[in-house]
Amino acid sequence: MTLNETKVPPVNPFDAIFANLRLAGMLVAKFAIAGLLIVFAGVLTVAAAVAGLVIASIALLLRFVGRQAPGASRPRQSGWTEGDTITLEARRTDHGWRVE
Repeated sequence: MTLNETKVPPVNPFDAIFANLRLAGMLVAKFAIAGLLIVFAGVLTVAAAVAGLVIASIALLLRFVGRQAPGASRPRQSGWTEGDTITLEARRTDHGWRVE
């Protein structure tokens, strides 16, 4: 073995205690960083879910607000003769589109 691969054992018992405390501190720091990453991932997931709910509620609001009141369509033209051209008018109903 070379000198770089050997570890000199601590001479003083306090050095061993401090080395073990340092290793324990590093282990606690690793667990703390892992815990913070998990918490951050959870917060990010909840934020994405809230954003999705907001977008869905805005879409529903626009769908219900954008509807026209019944009877607000243009009046029908009547009295056409056989020689005239026919123009069909389409309007949206609750069940789909209706052509008149």
